[in-house]
Amino acid sequence: MKVHEALKQRISMNFNFQPMDKDESKKYIDEKLKLAGANKELLTSEAYNQIIGASNGVPRKINQFMDKALLLIENKKIDIIDEITIWFFWKVFTKEMFEAKS
Repeated sequence: MKVHEALKQRISMNFNFQPMDKDESKKYIDEKLKLAGANKELLTSEAYNQIIGASNGVPRKINQFMDKALLLIENKKIDIIDEITIWFFWKVFTKEMFEAKS
């Protein structure tokens, strides 16, 4: 028996999500920030573009990226996430995360 065969037998439905486009990804990020209690703009338009590009519109990757980015700005007391912050974050902390297969 294959390693995941027992799990596959218990799953009655399988669904593959397609990546979100740029507009859907921005709305997704905005909604997540709102739910987290953000009451002002936290990202520049360039930062949105970098996050969306790096994640390829995959919600799980957007979530991972934003979780770590928000921790970074809280720890460093940054008011807004810009493209330099995202670039730094990408280079230092998450390159391996996004190189892994989805």
